[in-house]
Amino acid sequence: MTSLEGTLAEQNRPFNDVFTNAAGYAGRRYLWGIHAAHGQPSGISYRDTSVTNWFYSQWLADTLDEPQVEFYLLSASWLVDWNWRSQPETPDGFMRACLSTATNGLAALWTCQRTPPAGPWRMELLGLGYHLGAALQRTLTVNLDQSSRAVYVLGDPTLCSYVTAPASNLTAVTNGFPIRVSLSWTGSPEASAGYYACRGLSLEDALTNTVWSLPVGSTNFTDNAPMAGQTNVYLLRAAQVIDTG
Repeated sequence: MTSLEGTLAEQNRPFNDVFTNAAGYAGRRYLWGIHAAHGQPSGISYRDTSVTNWFYSQWLADTLDEPQVEFYLLSASWLVDWNWRSQPETPDGFMRACLSTATNGLAALWTCQRTPPAGPWRMELLGLGYHLGAALQRTLTVNLDQSSRAVYVLGDPTLCSYVTAPASNLTAVTNGFPIRVSLSWTGSPEASAGYYACRGLSLEDALTNTVWSLPVGSTNFTDNAPMAGQTNVYLLRAAQVIDTG
């Protein structure tokens, strides 16, 4: 997960420049992107305190400026006021543009409430395999005192996460000189595409850094060159190919 907010001083920078390079996220992909700032139907500012530094929907047509994000959580004025202009049929719309990019953008969610960032969305059900519509329903009904008065989902509300059963009993043992780290685990019954072993300085770092692809049936792996003088955090991910039809 990442935020759209950047620190560039230039006005009207392409969307992806602000989204990735300014925050140090260049070259990475994210499942969720969160941003709360000033808005207009065709754009959003990249600093919450700015009303002049904008990126516009037109830039999203260029693959070089396309954010590497699948699901957007947005909070900004006018984004869902489709008929605010004198020509309500105008095709321009920032949220629609987020879903119209070449390779990313599956859904865009909006609320008028900025606190906590991008509103009171309750997404924990997605981790259990429920769909976006269930998350919307929970957001609206879980707490009447905290629920937002205006929420919106643009995209397929039946989209859901397919949860793959993880491996279990993961252990890590250091041995030898130079030091090596040996991982072992009990296999996942659903790892039909093998495993990915990841390493980083933290769990968040491991999600996007050093990755080894391991074959189906693997129950052990040895890192022959762990980072010296650092805490090595390992993440093991079971993989499967899912055909949704």
